[in-house]
Amino acid sequence: MRVIGLAGWSGSGKTTLVTSVIPVLVGRGLKVATVKHAHHEFDTDQPGKDSWLHRKAGASEVAIVFRAAVGKPLLHPDDDCIVAVATDAPLPQAQVPVLMLDDHAGIANVFEAEALPLDRIGPPRSDG
Repeated sequence: MRVIGLAGWSGSGKTTLVTSVIPVLVGRGLKVATVKHAHHEFDTDQPGKDSWLHRKAGASEVAIVFRAAVGKPLLHPDDDCIVAVATDAPLPQAQVPVLMLDDHAGIANVFEAEALPLDRIGPPRSDG
């Protein structure tokens, strides 16, 4: 299993991006699972909700990026885990690779290249 994270401000289009890239990854023969953060009570897989949209896009499991119009700052300068930015506008100031939001194949390529094996996620294990 390999893992990659997706971060962005509320309303920046994370769900739209994920549900556009999942079919590309599934089409490449990969099995995709998503984990969605929630800060409130909710029912999973309700039509129209993010987790339902993830599953509809092709994620086999669902558990509970930058848009200029959102008006929030870039996340990547303060987080060295961010390896690329998907956006709807040019970002000449970006310190990481920049992809357009509609470049689903390119974003899928980044997901595949940058996803880490599960044993490389989190703090080192102390059991040897």
